[in-house]
Parts: sequence; structure tokens; C-alpha cells
Amino acid sequence: MTTGEVIDQVPGLTLDKLTYYVRAGYVTPKRIKRKTLLFNDFSETDLLLIRHAWHYISEQNMRVRSAFELAHKELSEAQLRIPFKEGEP
Repeated sequence: MTTGEVIDQVPGLTLDKLTYYVRAGYVTPKRIKRKTLLFNDFSETDLLLIRHAWHYISEQNMRVRSAFELAHKELSEAQLRIPFKEGEP
């Protein structure tokens, strides 16, 4: 998913803020090389993390680091609660 697609799916998020989150290491998208340029390729997990953190930042005035830590923790816990089908590891 491109940077523009992420911005389109997170209302209120700006390019400057998303760029800051990537440079600060809060989100680590894959880097894809096209000719001589490198582009960010965000995963669905990256998008969920950004959405959750952005909610805390914009709605609850939480600091960026705290918002990403809480969002990461919540997403990790949600993945642990996913039920497995019988016979799966």
C-alpha cells in the first residue's frame, strides 16, 4: 500500500505526520525500489497500527510515542486472541 493510500484511509493524517512516523521508527514499511527511487510499501498491519495510534493522537491528545506503544500493544494482544481452527498449530 502506498503512502497516498494510507493517507486516504486515515482521515486527518497528513503526509508530514506520516513521514515523521516512518523516520522516527514508529512504523517500518518495506522499501521498494522503482528505477532509482525508493518508495514505502505499507502493510495492512502498518495501516492498523497507524489508525489506532492516530485515533489516540487526534482524539485523546496522547503523545506520539505513547499512542504508538499503546496501539502496538493492543494489536499484539488482538493477534494472540485469534482462535485457531482445530488441527492448526
